[in-house]
Amino acid sequence: MTQLPTFPARRSTQFPRLSAAQAASVLACGLATWVSAGALAVVSQTSSGRLGLLPPWWVPVVVAVLLAAALLAAGRAASALPLALTGVLLLPWLPVPVPDAFLVWSGPLTWWIWAGALAMVAARLLRGPASRLASMPARGAAGSAAAIAFLIYCGAAWQVSAVLPGGDEPHYLVITQSLLSDGDIQIENNHQRGDYRAYFEGTLRPDYLRRGQNRQIYSIHAPGLSALVAPAFAAGGYPGVVVFLALVSAIGSLLVWLTAYRLTGSPPAAWFGWAAVTLTVPFFFHAFAVYPDATGAALVMTAVYALVDLEMVPPALRPPSLLRWALHGLALAVLPWLHTRYALAAGVLGACLALRLLGTRAWRSLAALLAIPVASAAAWF
Repeated sequence: MTQLPTFPARRSTQFPRLSAAQAASVLACGLATWVSAGALAVVSQTSSGRLGLLPPWWVPVVVAVLLAAALLAAGRAASALPLALTGVLLLPWLPVPVPDAFLVWSGPLTWWIWAGALAMVAARLLRGPASRLASMPARGAAGSAAAIAFLIYCGAAWQVSAVLPGGDEPHYLVITQSLLSDGDIQIENNHQRGDYRAYFEGTLRPDYLRRGQNRQIYSIHAPGLSALVAPAFAAGGYPGVVVFLALVSAIGSLLVWLTAYRLTGSPPAAWFGWAAVTLTVPFFFHAFAVYPDATGAALVMTAVYALVDLEMVPPALRPPSLLRWALHGLALAVLPWLHTRYALAAGVLGACLALRLLGTRAWRSLAALLAIPVASAAAWF
């Protein structure tokens, strides 16, 4: 009996397909992109009619195809649900009479909807890296927080560079130029020469109340910040000052992270506290501006961190570091020179640290803390 040859069974080829939820998300996102790039206006105050102008039809098609390809490559488990939330942007564009409240989903609010949807997508994509970041050693995580803040501040400064410096910023920089070129803070000759034209367009008048007893003009702005940024200005001009201030603010954000971690012992809580302080207004927009606010906040954080650290780890359990306490004292001593309003903060924080060190009989640390502030206070008054 002849045995017939056998052939392997043919495998059924299954092409990847989108799930119903993925397909709906692709459709909603494509159409939302289309209407977001359009313009919508109400015909009149007495009519609910709307007039819309949309970009070419291929815009939503391209967006939908690209998104579908990305989801197919990621597999059926990939979720595009956050992008489906952009479907609310279609409500004002429905070709039927709609409530006036639907118009809230047009105009500037459109970009906030997209920002929220993309933030949720980014959170899903970064879930793995975020968990690894949360499990880093405390000092490494704090350093990462400072690096992230520094990059964000520099990026923000670059974005708004066309309108900066503005306000009182040029006046602080003129004092810096006077210190570097003349070795004083008499600013009249610097204004007459137009030194400020290197970074400021137009005419800048001296900001003062009245002439001094020597008939010279002194700015109403405290010279502390101007002196602090002088090396950066000498090295890189106004851009160098911006980078330096962003670095100081980033160090302040590092201290925020470490302080939150000391208080809670939780890296996620420290990251939340760091973001709540350093990535929100007003600190964010002061971080790279030539104003004393962000620098003052960073210096205040040195004392706050020292107080928290003293509470968590008493001096008796750590080797004495006179340099550390001298640096804390230096930070407190600088504060009144940035602005008179910081004098009270410096005094209160210095008193709290001194009393805490007195209670532990850390005499040498106390002397190191108070040496520079006492000398600075004598000069300031």
